Amino acid sequence: MPPLRRGGGISYITNLLRGFLKHGQGVSILVACPPGSYTEAQARELGFPCVPVPFQDKFDFRSVLELRRICREERIDVIHSHDILQTFLSMMAAKMTGVPLVASVHMVGANKGLKPGAPRRTKLYAFFEFFLFKLVDRIIVLSEANKKDLIAKEHVSARKITVVPGCIDFPEPSSTEANDARTSDSTVAVLCPTRAGLEKGTDVLLRAAALVLEERPAAEFLVVGEGPAWELQLLQKLAKDLDIESRVRFMGFVDNMEELYRQARVTVLPSRTEGLGMTLLESLSYGTPVIGTRVGGIAEIVEDGVNGLLVPSEDHRALAKAILTLLNDDNMWLKLARADTRAMLERFHIRGAVEAHKRIYRDLLGKDRAQEPGG
Repeated sequence: MPPLRRGGGISYITNLLRGFLKHGQGVSILVACPPGSYTEAQARELGFPCVPVPFQDKFDFRSVLELRRICREERIDVIHSHDILQTFLSMMAAKMTGVPLVASVHMVGANKGLKPGAPRRTKLYAFFEFFLFKLVDRIIVLSEANKKDLIAKEHVSARKITVVPGCIDFPEPSSTEANDARTSDSTVAVLCPTRAGLEKGTDVLLRAAALVLEERPAAEFLVVGEGPAWELQLLQKLAKDLDIESRVRFMGFVDNMEELYRQARVTVLPSRTEGLGMTLLESLSYGTPVIGTRVGGIAEIVEDGVNGLLVPSEDHRALAKAILTLLNDDNMWLKLARADTRAMLERFHIRGAVEAHKRIYRDLLGKDRAQEPGG
């Protein structure tokens, strides 16, 4: 059951489905998703069977009953959810049917410490997370940092948590010639490929952008990703208040990111909280230098001064300084763009993620049923 919103979670699960097509022998997958959704379109395009489950953006008992029916009629062996709402609904269906539940937690603490203006419902989800983490059978997180947070802050047993650090089918590395071409002043795009939201630090990026534009007025900031309307409105108002709205483009969801990664001078992930930072992996695979904050799993991807730059979370001045470094210093830019990231990227390859998922499913099913998990 993929997440409901388009973004990093959907990219992760789409990559995982592609991986199971190549490396998932012995596992049959049935995708439960809202009818007519982007998730359904992606899954069907890859050839996976789908079943309609409404997953309304509320605690929808109809979805629980439908999941219970599907589990019984299709003889489902394992339920795997990728969204806090889905995990809540799936947990009830799992308890009714005795089917083990795996929950992928794409971002630990995403609903905690929100700024004023956050809907009450989102804060309510944070309350439910505490109990859900104790009721699911297995939790998958994207980084060691996330695992430590779950153990320390949510008091989840370490035995229940498995780190599966990545799921990307990487392209061929960009050529040196392509990297050299982007050192000219003609390319000044700063790419922020993440959901437009407060936990992603987009407001911090905008404040940094205001400082960068004082020195580099031709720079353009591309914010790529969807987010709740209330957050987008806050960010658009902030851009207007900072008088930078003409240099910031809120592009919404972009299906094919390859061209943006190849054209951007730098990719920035200014998150307050982050599961892993898959967009940084994608950017590095295209030879585009990255800047990230020291939160979550980002430091497990970015080695400061080697393949990117790291800055403190919430520090817009430090972020502006790092951006200006990569806009102004061609030597530093080339050093980062040409860094040998092959070994690091291999650690996050789709093959390893698929094998890790298969081990989890088989472990839950027990040795007597480990050979052929059915759904």
